[in-house]
Formats: sequence, C-alpha cells, structure tokens
Amino acid sequence: MLETIKERAGKRRALLYYFDNAEKLKSCSTQLDWAMQEFQVVSQVDLCLKDLERHEELLKGQEELRDELRGGQTELRRGLNEVRDAINEQVGLICPQPNH
Repeated sequence: MLETIKERAGKRRALLYYFDNAEKLKSCSTQLDWAMQEFQVVSQVDLCLKDLERHEELLKGQEELRDELRGGQTELRRGLNEVRDAINEQVGLICPQPNH
C-alpha cells in the first residue's frame, strides 16, 4: 500500500509538473504571438517610412525638374525676344518707316 501511495504521489507530481510546463508553454506561446504581431507592425511602419522617403525623393526630383523647366522657359523667352528684335531691326532696314 505504501508503494501505491508513493507511485500515486509520483504520478501526481509528474502531472503537476506537466501542467505547470504546459501553462508556461502557453504563456510563451502568447508572448511569441505578441512579439510576432509587434514585429509585423514594425515591419509595416518600416515599409511605410521607406515609401515616404522614396516619395520625398521623387518630389525633390520633380521640384528640380520644374526649376529647370522654368529656367529653360526664361531662356527661351529671352531668345525669342532677341529674334523678334533682330527681325524688327531687319524689317526696319528693308522697309524704313517715313519720318513724320
């Protein structure tokens, strides 16, 4: 009978140990789930930041192109004005206006 009690006590300790480890495992699993969710959030934020950086680079490039176009338009206007003035000068030489 004493042997049976010892066996039962041993089995009971083994079951308690098993259930204690099962609870610890469940807690670790929950912590792992939370960590994975946090990692996914951090990964999403990181992707968003990289997209934002690329967008900022594109905007900067767009502004630089716009500035170059404005400079080109100014130069083109200046060149057209010079051509117009040269044409007017040549027309004036070919067809002088009568003096009043």
